[in-house]
Amino acid sequence: MSAIQAAWPSGTECIAKYNFHGTAEQDLPFCKGDVLTIVAVTKDPNWYKAKNKVGREGIIPSNYVQKREGVKAGTKLSLMPWFHGKITREQAERLLYPPEKGLFLVRESTNYPGDYTVCEL
Repeated sequence: MSAIQAAWPSGTECIAKYNFHGTAEQDLPFCKGDVLTIVAVTKDPNWYKAKNKVGREGIIPSNYVQKREGVKAGTKLSLMPWFHGKITREQAERLLYPPEKGLFLVRESTNYPGDYTVCEL
């Protein structure tokens, strides 16, 4: 983490850019694409204490993750009628039925956290 980048506060979600196997007992292994939540800043600015989706906690390297840039309420994207946020593929298909030429929606990707998916029938 560079001196310019401020430490992320507790509760910040981040996405793994690489696989991390860990070498010490306190390390939290993860795979590329995993969503982790920052629990605390450590004394070493290159490491965070974080937890995974099942609640296991451990130390992670800050340069292996990126801050998850979700859609915040009040942003232009969240106001668009075609944006539906975190919904499943099945929910998207129901919203797009009956099929109509040019009908689509955008949702947050379930397979690639932090990305978006365009859905149309």
